[in-house]
Amino acid sequence: MRKKFLYLTMLLGPCLCSGCDNQKEVILKKGNLIISEFIQNSSNSVLELYNCSNDTIQLKDYRIKLDFNQPQYIDLTGSLSAHETYIIAYNSNYLSEEIKEKADLLTDKLFFSGEVAIMVQKKNTLIDILGMEGESFEYCKNKGIIRKERALHPQTEFDEYDWIRYPKETLSNLGNVDNLVSEDELLTGPKLTEEDYSRPFINPENNTLGGGGVIEVSVSSYGDGDTTTFNLPETLGLGSIMRVRYQNVDTRETMTNMTQEWGVPAKNFTNTALKNATKIELQSVYHAPLFETFGRMLAWVWIDGVLQNFMLVKEGYSEIAFAESASSYQGILYTDYLYHAELYAKRNHLKIHGEKDPTWDYDTNKPKE
Repeated sequence: MRKKFLYLTMLLGPCLCSGCDNQKEVILKKGNLIISEFIQNSSNSVLELYNCSNDTIQLKDYRIKLDFNQPQYIDLTGSLSAHETYIIAYNSNYLSEEIKEKADLLTDKLFFSGEVAIMVQKKNTLIDILGMEGESFEYCKNKGIIRKERALHPQTEFDEYDWIRYPKETLSNLGNVDNLVSEDELLTGPKLTEEDYSRPFINPENNTLGGGGVIEVSVSSYGDGDTTTFNLPETLGLGSIMRVRYQNVDTRETMTNMTQEWGVPAKNFTNTALKNATKIELQSVYHAPLFETFGRMLAWVWIDGVLQNFMLVKEGYSEIAFAESASSYQGILYTDYLYHAELYAKRNHLKIHGEKDPTWDYDTNKPKE
């Protein structure tokens, strides 16, 4: 068991929801054991619990409920000091030595796909929950998920925005409640690093794959919100111009015979950013195909150091599209930065998530003349 010292006042605030302070106080009187982290993969399913109070608690008063059709329960024993963690791991033949060393309890009940709700109960009373009771919800399928520090208090309703997703292979966060990145950093998005600049743009061992490297480009012609034609450096060997599809986004269409609601604002958003740019860079998608099925290059598009793919999602112009990528920053995949940005946009009902398109005629269901 490992300590993490935080003042209780920090754990309980601030909160964005009205009336939550009273609810937290009531719940804390009932129980102080919460879920702080969960990792799901084929060999290392791990659950981390955290005593968010200033007092030692008796674990025998609590149990873990796994919300299968036939619920399963994990009984706990011993005590847990204030601001310490307690780690439960699935006892498989493939369990890593690192997990074995960190685990306080091994069980054969923790093997499932990150879709089933996990609940902390105290004397049959729900104290805390990860996932949605009675529903199959992929909150953590083949992923890790860690609770934001501002949300380290009991919650009887799951709010995915209170959690940070990260790769399932990352085990270094177990045993503490430190976050990988701050909430401000999540909403700022990833940044390019010296390591990115040192990588090749094209994988030298397989020229159909991206190497995760970065090149500077200029605009040849403007497209819609997620597609632009760029002038490429001749040294790259891919020709002088290339139509580029922005990785992991899919804005609404602006074609002559198929313009969609929010397509024109998304197009304007991207093209205005490009026109005002001092520097535009493309980053190939690390260990992923350079081109998609229509022959367009797949890339991360950086405008003056800001990832435009991320901004399209955060501002509500696009949802996340297509497969997860291996490109990462500070241990978190770019795709998961976009995932958090999408939660932010949905939470605030931005653009496609609830606003009216100012360029759209809702009476005719067509673009305004």
